Amino acid sequence: MKTRSIVRGALVAAALIVTAPAAMASTAGASPTSEAAPDPANCPRVHVDSAEVVKTIHGPAIQVKGLMPQSNMTLHLIPEDVVFVQQPDYWNYFVVGCSDGIGLPVKTPFTELFRVPTFPVGKLGITVNGIVLNLFDGPPVS
Repeated sequence: MKTRSIVRGALVAAALIVTAPAAMASTAGASPTSEAAPDPANCPRVHVDSAEVVKTIHGPAIQVKGLMPQSNMTLHLIPEDVVFVQQPDYWNYFVVGCSDGIGLPVKTPFTELFRVPTFPVGKLGITVNGIVLNLFDGPPVS
């Protein structure tokens, strides 16, 4: 009986180890500013012209400037949902704009501040729509 519970405990521990990357991947899609990832059907990627780490009175933030397809969109910074074997140098993030579908399509310039993500991140930082942001000390990007 005791042997059976030890084996069962080992199987549960092995299952947790195997499913941990999948659980991490499911949280990887979560926005740093929200509990769950927005619905991709209602939240297309928006055009980003620039992204940079800036200082604010609340600490560092990521300032993103670009063009959104509607003026009434709520913007989110979303990490790419991938499972990796080795932590990448930069984790890919995208800016998406969510709307309720009400309103005319009007291309609207935006400047948005996002909290600097702490998870998931790469060894050196993140990219925002392909723009490299170094968040940690490391070799310079060429």
